[in-house]
Amino acid sequence: MADELKAANHDLSALRIRREDAPRGGRTALVAAVVVALGALGWLVWRQATGASRLPAVETALVRRVSASDSGAILSASGYLLPERKANVSSKAFGRLEWIGVDVGSHVKKDQIIARLAAADVAARLEEAKAALAEAERELVRWEGLLEKGAGERERVDRQKTLVELARARVKSADADLEYTNIRAPFDGVVVRKNAEAGETVGPSGGSGSGSSGGSICTLVDPSSLEMVADVNEANIGKIRAGQQAEVVADAHPDKRHRGEVRQIVPTADRQKGIVQVKVRLLQLDATLLPEMAARATFLREGTAASAAKRVMAPRAAVRERGGRRQVLVLEGTRVRAVAVETGVEGEDGIEITSGLSGGEVVVIGGDPVEDGADVRVAEKK
Repeated sequence: MADELKAANHDLSALRIRREDAPRGGRTALVAAVVVALGALGWLVWRQATGASRLPAVETALVRRVSASDSGAILSASGYLLPERKANVSSKAFGRLEWIGVDVGSHVKKDQIIARLAAADVAARLEEAKAALAEAERELVRWEGLLEKGAGERERVDRQKTLVELARARVKSADADLEYTNIRAPFDGVVVRKNAEAGETVGPSGGSGSGSSGGSICTLVDPSSLEMVADVNEANIGKIRAGQQAEVVADAHPDKRHRGEVRQIVPTADRQKGIVQVKVRLLQLDATLLPEMAARATFLREGTAASAAKRVMAPRAAVRERGGRRQVLVLEGTRVRAVAVETGVEGEDGIEITSGLSGGEVVVIGGDPVEDGADVRVAEKK
């Protein structure tokens, strides 16, 4: 029995696993599969990137729906809304500002007192001048009485009359000096800038030009005189005439259109900018229009009237000739599609599309040459 147990133990010891003889094919296959997958993924990414960069690059723009007057536009120009009547209100005399009764946004009437200088010394001089006048007048009455009684001299009466006139002149001068301490509004308007506070020493404005406040108390504008001052390229100034109809749109309110007409073509050019300023009187004013706002004026052909109807306008560069017909390339996703169009009036800002587009489409206006059905990429704007 002991011999049998010994033999069994010997057989079990022979069952050891030798690690160097274990199969290694499974691990190698897994590693190889991972390497192949990563390589394939990298190749796909590289191909996608290099493929996209090889696509033609195009420049695009939006087709707009605009009012009918835009399709009758001769040209448009940018500029600013500026009041024709603007004043930097200052005192006529030097002194300490005792009181100021306006603030930014205050509405004032013509000749309304809006500020006052300290005037105690001026008022005292006026009272002194009045007293001297009263004394001179009494003396004149006395000498005239003496002359009537034969006790006076005509020469002395005449000299006293001169003294009375001098006293009256001094009263008028002192009264004017006192009035100068009252700072009045030169016209009906709105205060758009406040430049001084009570307690400051102020004086006559030394500034020059409509944009300078100098030593002014405040800046006053007349909102009813607001107009559009447009910078028109001097090459196009021949298309503009006085009285011409126009539409003005403030950048802050692009959905609001305001009728206007050319009031003046400034008779000089800015040789550095190559522009001529054109002043457009606004025929429709509302509270949304403020001085110094940026705006754009559209100058219209004769007979073109403002209308609420909308028309489709595309950039002129988007329309091309193919086989005797006009078409545009519309961008749909990453592919362009040729669309036949019919066109109407052509203006400085674009060309009217009477058929083929409805507005809102993105169209090709430049870049690499492409044809219908081509895959493209949109060029980055510089």
